[in-house]
Amino acid sequence: RGEALVFLHTCQRTGLDPAARQIHAVFRQGKMSIQTGIDGYLLIADRTGVYAGNEVTAEGPLDDGGAVEWVEVTV
Repeated sequence: RGEALVFLHTCQRTGLDPAARQIHAVFRQGKMSIQTGIDGYLLIADRTGVYAGNEVTAEGPLDDGGAVEWVEVTV
């Protein structure tokens, strides 16, 4: 089917892997749209060479130099 070929071509062109949940073919009302998953966006950002990553440290999600006291809250 033509939609499958378009999707596979887009995967190849972007270097995103549908098996790794980086890119998705989504069907709504009989029409296909191609959507990038969060893992795809993270890969694209990493490819830029300027993405600092998204690791959370023991001090908190951002290193604020100790300016903020992080408090753990359970809801």
